[in-house]
Amino acid sequence: MSVRIKKINDNQYHVWCDKQDIGTITTYHNEFHNKYLYLEFNLSKYPIYFPFSEIKQIEGKLLQVMTDSTNTDLVHLLLQNGFKCKRHCYTPKVTKNDLRVKLNSNCSLYTFDINNKNYGILCHLLYKYYQAVHQAVSPLTVSENTFVKEVPTQTGYYSTNEDGKI
Repeated sequence: MSVRIKKINDNQYHVWCDKQDIGTITTYHNEFHNKYLYLEFNLSKYPIYFPFSEIKQIEGKLLQVMTDSTNTDLVHLLLQNGFKCKRHCYTPKVTKNDLRVKLNSNCSLYTFDINNKNYGILCHLLYKYYQAVHQAVSPLTVSENTFVKEVPTQTGYYSTNEDGKI
C-alpha cells in the first residue's frame, strides 16, 4: 500500500493511497498550545502506514491530534504510526449523591463574576491549574493576561478555608 501526500496550500495536504484520492488533512495552530501543529483528518479511509514524518519535516513542528475515542480507525492509524495517547477526556453525568466521600457541609460556596473583587485571584488560580494539568501533554504557551481574556466563563464558584483564603 503506497501513501502519498502533497501540500496544496498553507494548511492543507492532499492524500492519495495507491493512486486513489482519499481526502485531505488540515493543519492548525492552537495559541494556547503552540508547541505542536494539530492535524484534522478528512479521509475516506485510513491506510495502515502513513508518512507523518513528511508533514513533521515540512512543517518543522511536532504533531498532535485530538479525536473522539469512537473514531477507532483513526486512533488505530495514529497508534500504528508512533503517536501516543497522552490524555483521555470524559464528560460524566454525576450528582453529589454519586460521591464516595460526602461533601463537607461546613464548606461554603460563593458565586463570583467579572466584577467581583476576587475575580483576578480566581483567574490566577485557574491559570496555574490549567498550566499544571496540561504540562505533560501540551504545555500552555500563552501569558496569564491572554489566558484571562479567554477564560471560558465569566462566572463561577469558590470557597475559602478556615483562614478565609480562597
